Amino acid sequence: MKDHDIHAFSAPPVPTPGPASAPRRRRVWPWLLIGAGALLLLLLVLAGASVLMALIESAREAVQITINGQPWSGPPGEREWGVVGLIGVAAALSLLFVALPVLLILVLLAVALAVGLALVAVVGAVMLAAGMVLLAAALVLSPLWGSLLLLWWLLRRPRPAAAPMAATAT
Repeated sequence: MKDHDIHAFSAPPVPTPGPASAPRRRRVWPWLLIGAGALLLLLLVLAGASVLMALIESAREAVQITINGQPWSGPPGEREWGVVGLIGVAAALSLLFVALPVLLILVLLAVALAVGLALVAVVGAVMLAAGMVLLAAALVLSPLWGSLLLLWWLLRRPRPAAAPMAATAT
């Protein structure tokens, strides 16, 4: 036997390069969905600011406190109702794309948690009952298996004594 036959003294094997793995493609649709939701929320904020400005201006023009009986000029014009309609559409779309999926995920997580906790409680109760039954059976049968263990110990064959190891010359 020579030194190169023993792997402990030889150089480690050179790893061969494997086939180059193709770069992993990233999915685009989650980013598009996040971008659409952010754009929708931005539109909602802008529409809300527009409605707030229209209501403030309408309050200045349409509602006036008068002392000498000056008449009120009437409800807001058509421009303000269009902005209110735009806000309604933006709110409905944001509810559809943002709030509804989040609510659905929260409901599913709550159901999964409830089912998991119920399953843990049932399995725990079954395991406790099985343990109690096994403990009661062990206590009831202890004289029997104790006497069988004693009988086996008395009747078993003794193990042969181990031969002393001879010293070998190297």
